[in-house]
Amino acid sequence: ALGARDRAPLISGRLSAISRFMANPARTRKTKKVETEPRSTTERILDAAEVRFARSGYDATSLGDIADDVGIRTPSLYKHFESKRDLYVAVVERLLSPYFELLDRLLTVPEDAEQAEKNLFAVTRFYLETPNLARVVQHAALAGGEELELLVERWYLPLFRRATQLTETAPLLGGEAKKALSVVIAFHS
Repeated sequence: ALGARDRAPLISGRLSAISRFMANPARTRKTKKVETEPRSTTERILDAAEVRFARSGYDATSLGDIADDVGIRTPSLYKHFESKRDLYVAVVERLLSPYFELLDRLLTVPEDAEQAEKNLFAVTRFYLETPNLARVVQHAALAGGEELELLVERWYLPLFRRATQLTETAPLLGGEAKKALSVVIAFHS
């Protein structure tokens, strides 16, 4: 039997081999060919718009910049979305709907500390895997106006109403979107 000192070079050697394998460009290229499927123009537009809205917010993002990122002309965007507003709504829908579906599933009183920890981990994992979610929400919260109203009315108020039904200690929002604004900002800070 090998002692711990004898196993160290073997483990180190295996880790080096794994590192070399993972860094091998031929393996990476081969994997990319298998994993990469052609994305539709609509998906590419949504991807580019998500990045732009997350980076700059709604007002500072132009359709021309999005079209350039996709490699199409600006008028071609209108074949997929009627307006910049419709494109923004589609991006927000794509980011927030899965997130709020997850929150809705988890919005129950946990049976024990282990379940509470699993719920928190699931939300945190989703949040970390979707970094543009917080960025888009933050831009909307800071800008106020229609972008924030969309988020509050369509996603946050229904979630907060459900949450307040689960606990009597939570402040009731009374259906007023303005009362939810500080909660939205704090939630994504």
